[in-house]
Amino acid sequence: VFVHCFLELVAKQFVPEAKELLHRHRGDHEPEHSDEIELLVSVSDATHLDTHAVARRYLKSSKSRVWLSHDSDRALTEFLHNSRLSLIVRII
Repeated sequence: VFVHCFLELVAKQFVPEAKELLHRHRGDHEPEHSDEIELLVSVSDATHLDTHAVARRYLKSSKSRVWLSHDSDRALTEFLHNSRLSLIVRII
């Protein structure tokens, strides 16, 4: 989910926000995915998404739909807004 959010932000031209997301949360993912995180650092605009190996691998993998109840959706949306993560709301 983290990588897909990052790539979606880049694809939608929110590159500074994508870099901030990567910087802020990379520590949560580096223990298991340090090599991939280092490669994602080099993705700096949407044109890289077609040629970047890690980006292509994640973009080709299927995204999963998660169905939420109305209450769960409202709680998630409220949490994201309260956490000032409104760009994530746009993605989901």
